[in-house]
Amino acid sequence: MDTTFSMLPAYAELFCFSNFTFLHGASHAEELAERAAQLGYSALAITDECSLAGVVRAHVAAKAAKLPFIVGSYCRLRNADGSPAFGLILLARNREGYGNLSELVTIARTRAPKGEYRVTPQDLSRPEREYRHLLGMPDCLAILVPEFPAKEDVLDAQVEWLDDTFTGRAWVGLVLHQRALDDIHRGSVEFIARKHDVPVVALGSVVMHVRSRKPLQDTMTAIRVGKAVNECGYDLAPIFQQILGFGEYGFPESHAASFALLVYASGWLKRHEPEAFLAAMLNSQPMGFYSPSQLVQDAKRHGVQVLPVDVTISAWNSSLQSIDRAGKPAVRPGLSLLRSMRDGAAERIENSRAVRQFKTVSDLARRAELDRHDLQVLAAANALTSLAGMLAKLRDVHLFSPVD
Repeated sequence: MDTTFSMLPAYAELFCFSNFTFLHGASHAEELAERAAQLGYSALAITDECSLAGVVRAHVAAKAAKLPFIVGSYCRLRNADGSPAFGLILLARNREGYGNLSELVTIARTRAPKGEYRVTPQDLSRPEREYRHLLGMPDCLAILVPEFPAKEDVLDAQVEWLDDTFTGRAWVGLVLHQRALDDIHRGSVEFIARKHDVPVVALGSVVMHVRSRKPLQDTMTAIRVGKAVNECGYDLAPIFQQILGFGEYGFPESHAASFALLVYASGWLKRHEPEAFLAAMLNSQPMGFYSPSQLVQDAKRHGVQVLPVDVTISAWNSSLQSIDRAGKPAVRPGLSLLRSMRDGAAERIENSRAVRQFKTVSDLARRAELDRHDLQVLAAANALTSLAGMLAKLRDVHLFSPVD
């Protein structure tokens, strides 16, 4: 597991299609598992559409990478009249859950023509007598995947059904792909979920393990929707199309031209100097749409080395650090990114460190005048690990009691 950026929240991908989801997934299941391990994910669920075909290969790869693996499947539920209802992810908690999920997939496939399937909400909330044991899908967790953008009245009824059918085992999924209506969608999802006291969980809706598979995925999308690739919408548009879009947005011409220049310059910098681009973006936080976690994960996918926050090195701002003379620099995140870190404390750390390097956590706390809160913030981000005997020294300043 990659632990170079310890501030990142633990993340498990719970919505992921492999190439067994025809004309959607552009990567093999084992590639997805290996990539998730490289990115330091806490776990991975392969959730092919009404299929468990990819789980064996993914399980083998995940086991080799010591990555916790979850068996799951996504189904697009349909009403009794055949109209679309909503998307639902089911995740097996144990062997019994895996058996129930396997049976549901079999039932859904056998009742429809080859290559299709049919699952209704009633199959899960009011199943026929012979399938009564599948009521509420015992030993499975359920995640509702709302349509984008979510309509609150529709979502309200769906979440009510979800909570009634999977009481205590239900989540509402939130997929954000930097689309124009993301804020509205997120607000609706969070409002309705809060109304029914159902937690929200982040989903990636992953269809490939590396961005170089995008041309393949674009081609499959074009085949699936029956259009040419260049007619498939914003998700397939290159930067040039986004630049043209600014000229048609309704801004004054000078404003549109300025935005177009910014898009081009940002795109060039991200492509040719990704380390400097990441450091600049981290130092521009908060931005309101790209979080530090998203920026770092994207940079890693493009080969940028991100070092951990280190109280003996890190400044307030993120910076570039030379690793060797021939290679590219790495990015050292700044103390400003630590949640609840106070700028006054960071300034005292930098000033004290400029006089003499810290030897222990006690030395750090004394010379930089750090209180319990400051040290806990640093410890939570693993920013103290370079100081020898961190845990023992933390006990010296009475932050933690001994653990049995």
